[in-house]
Amino acid sequence: MESKVKQEIFKDERTVQIEHKIGNELAFLTIFLLLLSILVKLVFWRLDWQACVPEIIIIFTLEIYAGVRSWQLGLDIRRSDTTGSSRRFRSRLATGVFLAASFLLVQILNGDSKEKPSFSQNPVLQFIFILVLIVAFSSILDQLVNYFYRKKQTKLEKELEEN
Repeated sequence: MESKVKQEIFKDERTVQIEHKIGNELAFLTIFLLLLSILVKLVFWRLDWQACVPEIIIIFTLEIYAGVRSWQLGLDIRRSDTTGSSRRFRSRLATGVFLAASFLLVQILNGDSKEKPSFSQNPVLQFIFILVLIVAFSSILDQLVNYFYRKKQTKLEKELEEN
C-alpha cells in the first residue's frame, strides 16, 4: 500500500510575487465592482445616493486597511522617485477637487445653492462626485501613510547610527 504523505510545498520568490500580484488584482477588481454597483444604482436604477453608502463604506474600509497594513509592514507606497512629482501633482489635484466638491456639497445640502435641483436629479453628477470623493480620500490616505513611513524610516536610521 502506498502511503499518502503530504508533500511540503516550497515557495520561491517568484511564487510569492505571483500570489501578491493576484491579491492586488483581486483588490482592484473588488473596488471596480463596487464602483460599478454605485454607477448602476445611480444611473440605471435612479436610486438616491444614500443607497450607495454600503459600497462607499466598503471602499473606504479597504483603503484604510491597505494604508494601515502598508504602514505596519513598513512598505514604501511611493517606491520610485521618478513618478513622485506626477503622483504628487495628481494627489494635490485630487485634494483640490475634493475640497471644491465638499464645499459645493455643503451648499447643496444647506439649500443655499441653485445647483441643488440639478445635483439631486443628475445621477451621473452624483457618481462623479462619489468617485472624486473616493479618489481624494485614497490620495490623502496615501499621503498620511507616506508621512508615517518616512517618520519611521528616520527613527530607524537614527537608531542604526547610534549603534
